[in-house]
This record gives sequence, structure tokens and C-alpha cells, in this order.
Amino acid sequence: MFSQKLSSKDNYINLRLICDDLNTKYGFVFLNKSNLVEHKYNKNNGQIKTKENFLHYIVDENYIYLEKIHENSGSYFRINKDSLYLNDNEENKCIILQTSILEFFSNLKKQQFN
Repeated sequence: MFSQKLSSKDNYINLRLICDDLNTKYGFVFLNKSNLVEHKYNKNNGQIKTKENFLHYIVDENYIYLEKIHENSGSYFRINKDSLYLNDNEENKCIILQTSILEFFSNLKKQQFN
């Protein structure tokens, strides 16, 4: 269902990542060489939201940098390509999905709230 590592030479088009952050799971779908779509799953109430506008990302040798995610703080996410940690925090691991993010979130919601 998922793999554990990205290389600096990977093609990120169609990459699907799920990342944990406190009470939210973020799902990212990389559309092309610079744009992605963000989906959010709220662990407290099971609400699933999708950003209407495409976000941007850039890649260097060690990280994938994602455009402004936390609207309140204006901070950026970065994903370590070797460890798949979100912002280098060991408690916030990302996974690479082979399935649809919305399908993954829907199944998670069913398991959590049924």
C-alpha cells in the first residue's frame, strides 16, 4: 500500500503522500512539476476538506517544500525525502500511498466513526 523513502531523482508527478500533524492528516497529490492539491482529514470529527486552489512545491536534494499550509501562521511544510518526517519531527511521519487519498480518508473515517 505504501513505500518508505523518496530519492532526489524521483518523479513526483502523481505522488500521493499522507502526513500526520497533531489532529489533522494531510493528503498531498502532486499534479505536475510544481503544483499539488491538498486534502485534510480532521481526526476529531472526520471532516474531509480539499483546497480549491492548487498549491506549489519545490524540491531540493533533501526536502520537498510545500507552499503555505498553516493559514494562521503562514508556515511552510517540508518533507524530508530520506525519513519522510514532516518538518523533521519524528512524531509526524508521512507515507506514500498507491491508492486515492480521498478513498484512504473515507475508509479511515468509516473505521474511526463506526
